[in-house]
Amino acid sequence: MELESDFKPISELIEHMPNELSLHVEEITRGELIHICLASDMVLDGSYGNSWLIVTDIHIIVFDFTYSFKSPRYVLPLTEIESVKVRHFFGNDVLEVATSVKTFDIIRFTNSLTTKFLPAIKEINTLVQHIHPDADVDEIFELSGSSAPSKCGKCGKALPMGLRVCPDCINKKETFKRLLTYVLPYPTLWLATALLSLAFTVVHLIPAYLIRYLIDEGLMKGNLGLLRAIVLSLLGVHALTRILDGVRGYYLQVLGQKVLLDLRRELYEHLQQLSSSFYDKHQTGSIMARVIGDVNQLTNFISAGIQNIII
Repeated sequence: MELESDFKPISELIEHMPNELSLHVEEITRGELIHICLASDMVLDGSYGNSWLIVTDIHIIVFDFTYSFKSPRYVLPLTEIESVKVRHFFGNDVLEVATSVKTFDIIRFTNSLTTKFLPAIKEINTLVQHIHPDADVDEIFELSGSSAPSKCGKCGKALPMGLRVCPDCINKKETFKRLLTYVLPYPTLWLATALLSLAFTVVHLIPAYLIRYLIDEGLMKGNLGLLRAIVLSLLGVHALTRILDGVRGYYLQVLGQKVLLDLRRELYEHLQQLSSSFYDKHQTGSIMARVIGDVNQLTNFISAGIQNIII
């Protein structure tokens, strides 16, 4: 095994192995040239732990310490591998190997190590191409188990991780009109919210006007009667502001919950129409995050956007 034994990384693709692991690797890779030797911070079942990816000019070897420290979890000949790619999930990534028979995961790591493993994937695919010149290994990164473009087809900019649509190329007016269709079925609620938001804004400006008279006409001229009236008026305005804010918040919550129900019902009906292959390729946690988290954020934007526009 051609690997130096110092305690510093030999290169960005080769890290120093523990001595005991190095001995086991030596037994498997006699005379083979090591191209990649990287440590992961997770094990394949999704829990935190130590695992190692070792790639030689002949084999891909994976050690998973929860599986067995003395024997590797996988020893795969490069001749049987057609491609290798990274599948991105929430919080972690998985290195996926495709053979002529099946596709399966061999090592898992947190998102913080993605930049470390991506050059390794490119190196593995380069080795595969030397063995299979016709292999198509251009795409090495996959989002949530399904292929996704890396650049916008319209402007050519790189797409943010996790997005299939370029934020700069979205027709924002059309998107906003589409979002309003979820509010329009409830005219009483959104009109009441709009009027209350407008009233709240107007009432919120009154204290500045009253303080002007408090100083100029009350304090400067010693008009105690006017001073008492303005102080009482300020207390009344403050109470009215709290009442308007409370009623407005109530209507906003009711409107938001109705929109939330409509969005989730529509999304649920859409999910029922998807094929079984969709659920095979996507993690349940990823789908639930969109059903719960993304819908909540969208609901907050729709319900609160009305008052923000007015204010």
